[in-house]
Amino acid sequence: MVTSPLLAPRVDAGLETPQDEDWYLLYPQGVRQIGVMATLNTSCRASIGRVTVDLLDADGSRSPIESLQFGYDVLGDRSAPRTVDTARFTSVVGHRYFLHVTQSSCDPAAYSMALAPFGALGTRLAPTDACETGNVAARRAASRLKPLRASRRRAPRRQA
Repeated sequence: MVTSPLLAPRVDAGLETPQDEDWYLLYPQGVRQIGVMATLNTSCRASIGRVTVDLLDADGSRSPIESLQFGYDVLGDRSAPRTVDTARFTSVVGHRYFLHVTQSSCDPAAYSMALAPFGALGTRLAPTDACETGNVAARRAASRLKPLRASRRRAPRRQA
């Protein structure tokens, strides 16, 4: 469950059970290049364990934009887990993004994520050009409506 937009430049968290998953909401402030670095802070309980962080554009593509994976490579060398993975993306104005963290045979797993640059995320979506145009039109309409309402209040009432 996502409760509020992520503002911290670093998050320390964990996946405690096989069913546990974490969601993080990102509100980029305009078109920004944003980097994500995920680190596995504990070892997986099995040599096939893996943690995945999917970056999703909630207002765009239905498939992940980027996918970070750390832990053991099930198809390659299982002698040592990969503990760090990085990704970067360029945000689109007015789009919400999610980081979805899941695991497979890697519980309990402590992880951390760092987001850069600091200040690239906010608590509200950056307005798009279409939103700004709509807001200007709404303000103009409201200012034209105000004198009409005042005239209506002053007009004599008709008796039926």
